[in-house]
Amino acid sequence: MYKSHDTRRSELRKKVISFAIFFVLASIFWFLNTLEANYTETIKFPLVFEVKNREHIQTQNLPSHVNVRITTTGYELLRYYFGMNQHPIHFHLSAKPKELNKTQFILIRSIVEKELAQRVNKIVVENVWPDTVKYRIEPMAQKKVPVRANVKFKMEKDYVLKSALKLSPDSVVIRGGVNAIKTIDYVSTGFVDLGILKNTHKANLAIQSDPHLSYDKYRINVTVPIEQTTENVLDVPITISKNSTKHAIKLIPNHITVRFRVGLSQYKLITANQFVAEVEYNDSTKSQPILQVHIKRLPKSIYVYSFSPNFVEYIIEKND
Repeated sequence: MYKSHDTRRSELRKKVISFAIFFVLASIFWFLNTLEANYTETIKFPLVFEVKNREHIQTQNLPSHVNVRITTTGYELLRYYFGMNQHPIHFHLSAKPKELNKTQFILIRSIVEKELAQRVNKIVVENVWPDTVKYRIEPMAQKKVPVRANVKFKMEKDYVLKSALKLSPDSVVIRGGVNAIKTIDYVSTGFVDLGILKNTHKANLAIQSDPHLSYDKYRINVTVPIEQTTENVLDVPITISKNSTKHAIKLIPNHITVRFRVGLSQYKLITANQFVAEVEYNDSTKSQPILQVHIKRLPKSIYVYSFSPNFVEYIIEKND
Protein backbone atom coordinates (compact mmCIF):
# COMPACT_ATOMS: atom_id res chain seq x y z
CA MET A 1 0.00 0.00 0.00
CA TYR A 2 1.32 3.40 -0.89
CA LYS A 3 1.97 5.75 2.08
CA SER A 4 1.72 9.44 1.66
CA HIS A 5 4.63 11.77 2.34
CA ASP A 6 2.97 13.16 5.50
CA THR A 7 2.41 9.65 6.86
CA ARG A 8 6.06 8.73 6.39
CA ARG A 9 7.16 11.92 8.14
CA SER A 10 4.82 11.20 11.08
CA GLU A 11 6.19 7.67 11.50
CA LEU A 12 9.81 8.97 11.38
CA ARG A 13 9.01 11.56 14.01
CA LYS A 14 7.58 8.87 16.31
CA LYS A 15 10.71 6.75 15.88
CA VAL A 16 12.96 9.70 16.70
CA ILE A 17 10.94 10.55 19.81
CA SER A 18 10.99 6.92 20.93
CA PHE A 19 14.76 6.76 20.43
CA ALA A 20 15.24 10.00 22.37
CA ILE A 21 13.13 8.73 25.27
CA PHE A 22 15.06 5.46 25.46
CA PHE A 23 18.37 7.35 25.16
CA VAL A 24 17.46 9.69 28.03
CA LEU A 25 16.28 6.80 30.19
CA ALA A 26 19.46 4.86 29.44
CA SER A 27 21.57 7.93 30.30
CA ILE A 28 19.72 8.37 33.58
CA PHE A 29 20.23 4.72 34.52
CA TRP A 30 23.91 4.98 33.54
CA PHE A 31 24.32 8.18 35.55
CA LEU A 32 22.61 6.68 38.62
CA ASN A 33 24.79 3.60 38.32
CA THR A 34 27.85 5.84 38.05
CA LEU A 35 26.87 7.72 41.20
CA GLU A 36 26.85 4.46 43.13
CA ALA A 37 30.53 3.84 42.28
CA ASN A 38 33.34 4.97 44.59
CA TYR A 39 35.72 7.76 43.61
CA THR A 40 38.85 9.22 45.18
CA GLU A 41 39.08 13.00 45.00
CA THR A 42 40.90 15.88 46.71
CA ILE A 43 38.56 18.52 48.11
CA LYS A 44 39.23 21.87 49.78
CA PHE A 45 37.64 22.01 53.22
CA PRO A 46 37.11 25.59 54.52
CA LEU A 47 38.31 26.71 57.96
CA VAL A 48 37.54 29.85 59.99
CA PHE A 49 39.61 30.95 63.00
CA GLU A 50 38.35 33.45 65.56
CA VAL A 51 39.89 34.79 68.77
CA LYS A 52 37.45 34.73 71.67
CA ASN A 53 39.02 37.52 73.74
CA ARG A 54 38.82 40.92 72.02
CA GLU A 55 41.89 42.08 73.93
CA HIS A 56 43.97 39.35 72.27
CA ILE A 57 45.05 38.83 68.68
CA GLN A 58 46.30 35.87 66.65
CA THR A 59 49.57 36.69 64.82
CA GLN A 60 50.30 33.68 62.60
CA ASN A 61 49.30 33.12 58.97
CA LEU A 62 46.48 30.62 59.25
CA PRO A 63 45.11 28.60 56.29
CA SER A 64 41.67 29.38 54.88
CA HIS A 65 41.23 25.68 54.02
CA VAL A 66 42.84 22.26 54.21
CA ASN A 67 43.19 19.78 51.37
CA VAL A 68 41.43 16.50 52.07
CA ARG A 69 41.82 13.39 49.93
CA ILE A 70 38.65 11.31 50.32
CA THR A 71 37.05 8.18 48.88
CA THR A 72 33.26 8.13 48.67
CA THR A 73 30.41 7.57 46.24
CA GLY A 74 29.77 9.80 43.26
CA TYR A 75 26.46 10.82 44.79
CA GLU A 76 28.13 12.15 47.96
CA LEU A 77 30.76 13.96 45.91
CA LEU A 78 28.01 15.57 43.87
CA ARG A 79 26.26 16.74 47.04
CA TYR A 80 29.51 18.21 48.33
CA TYR A 81 30.42 20.05 45.13
CA PHE A 82 26.96 21.57 44.89
CA GLY A 83 27.57 23.22 48.28
CA MET A 84 25.31 21.22 50.53
CA ASN A 85 28.15 20.38 52.92
CA GLN A 86 30.75 23.09 52.34
CA HIS A 87 30.14 25.31 55.39
CA PRO A 88 33.44 25.78 57.25
CA ILE A 89 34.68 24.47 60.57
CA HIS A 90 34.93 27.30 63.10
CA PHE A 91 37.82 27.35 65.56
CA HIS A 92 37.51 29.65 68.59
CA LEU A 93 41.06 30.37 69.70
CA SER A 94 41.99 31.34 73.25
CA ALA A 95 45.02 31.39 75.50
CA LYS A 96 45.57 31.36 79.22
CA PRO A 97 47.94 34.03 80.60
CA LYS A 98 50.88 31.61 80.67
CA GLU A 99 50.16 30.63 77.05
CA LEU A 100 50.31 34.17 75.66
CA ASN A 101 53.16 34.83 73.19
CA LYS A 102 53.74 31.09 72.81
CA THR A 103 53.15 28.91 69.75
CA GLN A 104 50.24 26.47 70.11
CA PHE A 105 49.00 23.70 67.83
CA ILE A 106 45.71 22.29 66.53
CA LEU A 107 45.63 18.73 65.20
CA ILE A 108 43.45 19.32 62.18
CA ARG A 109 43.18 15.80 60.75
CA SER A 110 41.17 14.21 63.53
CA ILE A 111 38.78 17.18 63.63
CA VAL A 112 38.22 17.14 59.87
CA GLU A 113 37.69 13.36 59.84
CA LYS A 114 35.04 13.62 62.55
CA GLU A 115 33.30 16.54 60.82
CA LEU A 116 33.23 14.87 57.40
CA ALA A 117 31.91 11.63 58.86
CA GLN A 118 28.89 13.59 60.14
CA ARG A 119 28.30 15.34 56.80
CA VAL A 120 29.12 12.71 54.17
CA ASN A 121 27.98 9.09 54.16
CA LYS A 122 30.31 6.20 53.35
CA ILE A 123 33.44 8.35 53.37
CA VAL A 124 37.05 7.34 53.91
CA VAL A 125 39.58 10.13 54.59
CA GLU A 126 42.84 9.13 52.92
CA ASN A 127 44.93 12.19 53.79
CA VAL A 128 44.70 15.75 55.17
CA TRP A 129 47.25 18.49 54.59
CA PRO A 130 48.26 20.48 56.41
CA ASP A 131 47.40 18.09 59.22
CA THR A 132 48.50 20.53 61.96
CA VAL A 133 47.95 24.28 62.34
CA LYS A 134 50.08 26.40 64.65
CA TYR A 135 48.90 29.70 66.08
CA ARG A 136 50.14 32.34 68.50
CA ILE A 137 48.02 34.65 70.63
CA GLU A 138 49.37 37.96 71.93
CA PRO A 139 47.90 40.80 73.98
CA MET A 140 46.40 43.54 71.81
CA ALA A 141 48.15 46.93 71.71
CA GLN A 142 47.77 50.17 69.80
CA LYS A 143 50.10 52.99 68.83
CA LYS A 144 49.97 56.28 66.93
CA VAL A 145 52.69 56.50 64.28
CA PRO A 146 53.55 59.04 61.55
CA VAL A 147 52.84 58.37 57.87
CA ARG A 148 55.49 58.72 55.16
CA ALA A 149 54.53 59.34 51.55
CA ASN A 150 56.49 56.99 49.29
CA VAL A 151 56.30 59.13 46.14
CA LYS A 152 58.69 60.04 43.37
CA PHE A 153 58.45 63.16 41.22
CA LYS A 154 60.48 65.71 39.31
CA MET A 155 59.77 69.39 38.72
CA GLU A 156 59.97 71.31 35.50
CA LYS A 157 62.79 73.83 35.14
CA ASP A 158 62.42 76.88 37.39
CA TYR A 159 59.80 75.17 39.58
CA VAL A 160 60.43 74.12 43.17
CA LEU A 161 58.71 72.77 46.26
CA LYS A 162 56.92 75.59 48.02
CA SER A 163 57.06 73.69 51.31
CA ALA A 164 57.26 70.15 52.62
CA LEU A 165 54.70 67.60 51.43
CA LYS A 166 51.41 67.89 53.29
CA LEU A 167 49.80 64.67 54.51
CA SER A 168 46.25 64.43 55.82
CA PRO A 169 46.15 62.70 58.17
CA ASP A 170 49.86 62.80 58.91
CA SER A 171 49.59 59.92 61.42
CA VAL A 172 47.45 56.83 61.98
CA VAL A 173 46.59 54.60 64.89
CA ILE A 174 47.65 50.99 64.36
CA ARG A 175 46.36 48.09 66.41
CA GLY A 176 47.77 44.60 66.67
CA GLY A 177 49.94 42.23 68.67
CA VAL A 178 52.12 43.93 71.25
CA ASN A 179 55.33 42.40 69.85
CA ALA A 180 54.61 43.65 66.33
CA ILE A 181 53.45 47.10 67.43
CA LYS A 182 56.55 47.93 69.43
CA THR A 183 58.84 47.49 66.39
CA ILE A 184 56.91 49.93 64.16
CA ASP A 185 58.00 53.58 64.15
CA TYR A 186 56.09 54.72 61.04
CA VAL A 187 53.97 53.48 58.14
CA SER A 188 54.39 54.25 54.43
CA THR A 189 52.09 54.64 51.50
CA GLY A 190 52.44 52.43 48.46
CA PHE A 191 55.00 53.72 45.93
CA VAL A 192 53.65 56.15 43.31
CA ASP A 193 55.58 57.94 40.55
CA LEU A 194 53.90 61.32 40.05
CA GLY A 195 55.97 62.23 36.98
CA ILE A 196 57.09 65.78 36.14
CA LEU A 197 55.19 68.52 37.97
CA LYS A 198 54.77 72.27 37.45
CA ASN A 199 51.63 72.79 39.53
CA THR A 200 50.57 71.77 43.02
CA HIS A 201 49.55 68.11 42.85
CA LYS A 202 47.13 66.21 45.09
CA ALA A 203 46.81 62.44 45.39
CA ASN A 204 44.88 59.96 47.52
CA LEU A 205 47.24 57.13 48.43
CA ALA A 206 46.75 53.78 50.13
CA ILE A 207 48.80 52.91 53.19
CA GLN A 208 50.88 49.76 52.90
CA SER A 209 49.08 47.65 55.44
CA ASP A 210 50.13 44.57 57.35
CA PRO A 211 47.44 41.85 57.37
CA HIS A 212 48.14 41.24 61.07
CA LEU A 213 47.39 44.86 61.99
CA SER A 214 44.36 47.12 61.77
CA TYR A 215 44.47 50.85 61.02
CA ASP A 216 42.09 53.68 61.84
CA LYS A 217 42.81 55.04 58.31
CA TYR A 218 43.80 53.06 55.24
CA ARG A 219 44.19 55.97 52.81
CA ILE A 220 45.66 59.47 53.13
CA ASN A 221 45.63 62.66 51.05
CA VAL A 222 49.03 63.93 49.90
CA THR A 223 49.62 67.46 48.61
CA VAL A 224 52.82 68.32 46.72
CA PRO A 225 52.98 72.16 46.79
CA ILE A 226 54.80 73.43 43.67
CA GLU A 227 55.60 77.03 42.77
CA GLN A 228 57.60 78.89 40.17
CA THR A 229 60.91 80.56 41.01
CA THR A 230 62.17 83.98 40.02
CA GLU A 231 65.61 85.62 40.12
CA ASN A 232 66.67 88.01 42.84
CA VAL A 233 69.85 90.04 43.36
CA LEU A 234 71.20 91.33 46.68
CA ASP A 235 74.36 93.15 47.81
CA VAL A 236 75.88 91.33 50.77
CA PRO A 237 78.59 92.90 52.95
CA ILE A 238 81.87 91.03 53.40
CA THR A 239 83.22 90.39 56.89
CA ILE A 240 86.80 89.54 57.90
CA SER A 241 87.50 86.48 60.02
CA LYS A 242 90.72 85.42 61.73
CA ASN A 243 92.31 88.89 61.54
CA SER A 244 95.81 88.39 62.90
CA THR A 245 96.84 92.02 62.60
CA LYS A 246 96.06 94.86 64.96
CA HIS A 247 95.53 97.19 62.02
CA ALA A 248 92.25 97.82 60.31
CA ILE A 249 91.73 96.19 56.90
CA LYS A 250 89.83 97.86 54.13
CA LEU A 251 88.31 95.58 51.48
CA ILE A 252 87.93 96.71 47.89
CA PRO A 253 85.04 96.21 47.24
CA ASN A 254 83.53 95.59 50.66
CA HIS A 255 80.50 93.71 49.39
CA ILE A 256 79.53 91.03 46.84
CA THR A 257 76.56 90.78 44.53
CA VAL A 258 74.62 87.54 45.01
CA ARG A 259 72.29 86.23 42.33
CA PHE A 260 69.88 83.44 43.19
CA ARG A 261 66.50 81.95 42.41
CA VAL A 262 63.75 81.82 44.98
CA GLY A 263 60.13 80.70 45.07
CA LEU A 264 57.60 83.45 44.49
CA SER A 265 56.17 83.04 47.99
CA GLN A 266 59.63 83.64 49.54
CA TYR A 267 60.81 86.46 47.28
CA LYS A 268 60.11 89.34 49.70
CA LEU A 269 61.31 87.39 52.73
CA ILE A 270 64.95 87.03 51.63
CA THR A 271 67.25 89.80 52.95
CA ALA A 272 70.99 90.44 52.79
CA ASN A 273 71.52 89.75 56.50
CA GLN A 274 70.52 86.10 55.90
CA PHE A 275 73.80 85.67 53.98
CA VAL A 276 77.27 85.57 55.49
CA ALA A 277 80.23 86.31 53.19
CA GLU A 278 83.76 86.17 54.65
CA VAL A 279 87.41 86.54 53.77
CA GLU A 280 90.22 85.26 55.96
CA TYR A 281 93.27 87.31 56.82
CA ASN A 282 95.90 85.27 58.66
CA ASP A 283 99.51 84.15 58.41
CA SER A 284 98.79 82.02 55.34
CA THR A 285 96.93 84.74 53.42
CA LYS A 286 98.56 88.01 54.46
CA SER A 287 101.26 87.66 51.80
CA GLN A 288 98.64 87.40 49.05
CA PRO A 289 97.54 90.56 47.17
CA ILE A 290 93.90 89.42 47.07
CA LEU A 291 91.60 87.47 49.39
CA GLN A 292 89.08 84.82 48.37
CA VAL A 293 85.45 85.32 49.35
CA HIS A 294 83.63 82.39 50.99
CA ILE A 295 79.87 82.09 51.50
CA LYS A 296 79.44 80.81 55.05
CA ARG A 297 75.66 80.98 55.33
CA LEU A 298 72.74 80.92 52.93
CA PRO A 299 68.96 81.02 53.37
CA LYS A 300 67.52 77.51 53.06
CA SER A 301 64.83 78.61 50.63
CA ILE A 302 67.05 79.77 47.74
CA TYR A 303 68.22 77.78 44.73
CA VAL A 304 71.05 78.02 42.19
CA TYR A 305 73.10 80.95 43.43
CA SER A 306 76.25 82.70 42.20
CA PHE A 307 78.15 85.73 43.40
CA SER A 308 80.81 88.17 42.29
CA PRO A 309 83.50 89.10 42.77
CA ASN A 310 85.08 85.91 44.02
CA PHE A 311 88.25 87.73 45.12
CA VAL A 312 88.72 91.19 46.62
CA GLU A 313 91.69 93.44 47.15
CA TYR A 314 92.54 94.90 50.53
CA ILE A 315 94.45 97.73 52.15
CA ILE A 316 95.94 97.59 55.63
CA GLU A 317 95.27 100.91 57.33
CA LYS A 318 97.98 101.69 59.86
CA ASN A 319 97.13 103.61 62.95
CA ASP A 320 98.82 107.03 63.37
